[in-house]
Amino acid sequence: SNCLSILSTLGEEFPKDIDNTIVLNELSIIQATLKNITVDQVKQLPLMTCKSKLNAMKFLSMLSIYSVIAKPMLLPLLSCRMVRLMIEDGFCDDSIIGLITAGWTLYTFSDEISEIQFSYKVSKVGESLIRERPNKNSLIARTSGYISWLKAAVEPVQTVITDFADHYNCGMLTGDIESAMLSRWSYCAGSLYVGMIPLRSLSKQFVMCVKQSAKHQQDAVLYATMSVFHACMSLTGESTGTEGVKIKSYKELDQIGKKNKIGFLGYHNFISKLFSAFWSRDYIEVFELSENYPPSKNRRKIFDDTRFFFEGIASLCLARQTHKPKWKTIGLLAMNRIRKMESISKWNYENKSMLLQAEYCYMDGQLELAEALYKASIESARQHSFIHEEALASELYGFYCLENNMVGEGSRQLRIAIEKYKQWGACRKVDDLKFFIDIHCSTSMWAQNKC
Repeated sequence: SNCLSILSTLGEEFPKDIDNTIVLNELSIIQATLKNITVDQVKQLPLMTCKSKLNAMKFLSMLSIYSVIAKPMLLPLLSCRMVRLMIEDGFCDDSIIGLITAGWTLYTFSDEISEIQFSYKVSKVGESLIRERPNKNSLIARTSGYISWLKAAVEPVQTVITDFADHYNCGMLTGDIESAMLSRWSYCAGSLYVGMIPLRSLSKQFVMCVKQSAKHQQDAVLYATMSVFHACMSLTGESTGTEGVKIKSYKELDQIGKKNKIGFLGYHNFISKLFSAFWSRDYIEVFELSENYPPSKNRRKIFDDTRFFFEGIASLCLARQTHKPKWKTIGLLAMNRIRKMESISKWNYENKSMLLQAEYCYMDGQLELAEALYKASIESARQHSFIHEEALASELYGFYCLENNMVGEGSRQLRIAIEKYKQWGACRKVDDLKFFIDIHCSTSMWAQNKC
C-alpha cells in the first residue's frame, strides 16, 4: 500500500483490491494496443522528457521486479501502465521493462496458442531493444526471468536454461545481486527439471547457490533453492557437499512460506515434492499433493506444463490399474494440453506428447499404436536431448512389454532405462529398477507378478 501511495503522488493511481476481472480487462486493452508492435515502431517514438513521468516509470519498473514474487496480481497493471506511458509520453529505458513484463503477463494469463505466440513476439521486441542500449547488462539482469521463462515455452529449453548462467554474470557485474541470484536459481531449477546436467554436478551448483543466497541475504531465493535441492537429492540419494549448510526440511519451508506470505516459495515447494513423488512412482502421492495445491484457473506458472505432464502419466497409469473414469479424464486433459504446447515447440514437447499418447492408447487397448508411440517418444527424447525423459519412456515401454508377455524386450528396455538414469545420476531410480528386475523379470515369476 505504501508503494501505491507513492505512485499516487506521481499521478499514477491503482486499485487497492485487484481481481481477475480487472487484470483481464487491462490485458485485453494492452493486447489491442500492441497488436502490430515492432522494434522500428518503438524506435520512432519520441524520448520521454517529463520528469514526473520519468520518475513514475522508474518506480513502476522497480516495483514490477518485486511484485512478481510479493504481489503477482499487481504486475499486469504495472506493465500495462508502463506501456501506456511509453505510447503517450515517449520512450525511456524503463519502457523496455514495461514491454517485457507486458509480454510475460500476457503469457501467464493466456491459454490459446495464438496468445502465447503473441506474448513471445512482444517479449522479443523488448529483448531486441535491450541489445542496442548502453546499459544492456543491467537490463538483461533485470528482465532475465521474464524473457527466458517465456522463451522456454517456444525455443529449445536447454539453450534458454544455459542463458541463465550468462544473466547471472550480468547481474553480478552491474551490482544487481537480487536479479543475479534469481538467475542462478533459475539455472539450477531449470537444469534439474529438463535433465540437462548430471545430478551429482548439479548438486554442487545447488550448494553454491544456497551459500551465495545466504551470504547476500536473498531469503526468497535461498529457501526456493533449498526446496528444489530436496528434489535433486530425492533422486541421487546423497547430500554430498552440504556439510556446514543447513538445508531446511519441506515442513520448515512450508511454514516459512505461510508465515512470510511468500507465494513463490509455496509453489516451488509443491513442484519439488511433486517431482520427487513422480520419479519414485508414488502416483497416489502425486494427486494428494495436487489436491492440496490446485492449479490457478486463470494464470499460468513457469512449471505448470511439467506438473500436467506428471499428472497425465500418473493418472493414465492409475486409470489402467483401477478402471476409474476420473483418472482417464485427468489423463486426457493433460494429453490435450501437452499436445497444444507441442504445436508451439516440437523440440520441447513432442516426446512428452507421444509418451502421454502411448499411455492413453495402452489404457484404451490400442496396443499396436501404443507400442509405436513408446518407440517414437524414446527417439524424440533422444534427438532433443531429454535424457531423463528418454529413460522414462524406456521404463514405461518396458513395463508395457512385461505386462503384455514380452518379457525379453521388457527386461531389455528396463536395462536401457537403467543406463540412461545412470547417465543422469538418478541413483535411486537405478536401484529401484534393478530391484524390480531382480524380483520380477523372469518368465516363471512374471506370470504371477505383473507391474
